[in-house]
Amino acid sequence: MFITNCPLRISLFGGSTDNIAFVEKYNYGAVISFACNLRTYIMSHQDRFGYNIEAGRYIINYSKREEVRSISEIKNDPIRVVLDYFQCDPMTLTMSSDIYSQGSGLASSSSYILSLIKNILLIKKINMSTLDICKLAHKLELKFNPYCGYQDPYGCGIGGFKKIEFYKGGNVKYNFLTEDIFKYYDV
Repeated sequence: MFITNCPLRISLFGGSTDNIAFVEKYNYGAVISFACNLRTYIMSHQDRFGYNIEAGRYIINYSKREEVRSISEIKNDPIRVVLDYFQCDPMTLTMSSDIYSQGSGLASSSSYILSLIKNILLIKKINMSTLDICKLAHKLELKFNPYCGYQDPYGCGIGGFKKIEFYKGGNVKYNFLTEDIFKYYDV
């Protein structure tokens, strides 16, 4: 059994400048965001005797339950595109999060994809850099969400308080920012 997680992200400035069309037109975009303490979780398991191995079924648990024989039958978009990319054998996957995340604006779909990629990398014993994982997550999310900007996977996947810059051609750079500004507030 493997359990992986990824934080959700909160963007402060620069929304929409991370859109691929914007970046390609203006050659640049930037956001300031931070990863929060709320997370998505993926738990994976492949049984030795039962639905996965014996029956050749994928069991997918989230707010619904799916039991299917092929990846193409999976209705959950993030799980389907990631399992298809890695050509995974039948397994049981469970998705969970610290909050009800659908439509939250916290990039939950990107966070789930990142959690799932990390999980599959553990299963398959593949090493990838954090930036490469973020780049792959963005590529995969675009398959079902054409509005996914760069800030979603990079904002969740890199963590911390940061400025992320986007350049024409898909280049992404980031710098961590000091958190000192958060010390000066009235309660």
